[in-house]
Amino acid sequence: MTYPFPSIDLAESPDRPEAQPTPRTTFVREVRAMYRGPRRAPTAIRSPSDAATFVRKVLPDNSREHVIALYLDGSNQVIGYTVTATGTANSCVIHPREIFQGAILAGAVALIVSHNHPSGTTTPSQEDKGVTTRIKEAAKLLGVKFLDHIIVTDDAYRSLSEEAGL
Repeated sequence: MTYPFPSIDLAESPDRPEAQPTPRTTFVREVRAMYRGPRRAPTAIRSPSDAATFVRKVLPDNSREHVIALYLDGSNQVIGYTVTATGTANSCVIHPREIFQGAILAGAVALIVSHNHPSGTTTPSQEDKGVTTRIKEAAKLLGVKFLDHIIVTDDAYRSLSEEAGL
């Protein structure tokens, strides 16, 4: 793919405005936030259990892995969430940039990341631990508090912050 750049004809008179190229900024992608339904009473997240309960309510299904990011204000109330990625029955690829795009748009002060394990086990994989470390580093850089990474199943959850001391 080639990108056209304005050319400058040096033989043109510099005092003619039409001879000078005009620099332009072009945005190729648009990001939008959607607000659905009436405003509800804010949901406060006080513990990993509260976060797991919230995630189960918004989880699209439990046949595939989904990564959900909860965006919180300074009082740890949910100001937004996104289903950031959907994978297969036993894996889901995620990158911190997708998580923090929503956090910045929402004006989040804090962040909780969660994903489900359709297998029913809450044991974190090496990939789960690795992505947690990358999200933690990105959060520190962006000045957003990374509170937890929670693995949920239908009837159990595991908080990686309780185990690793995020």
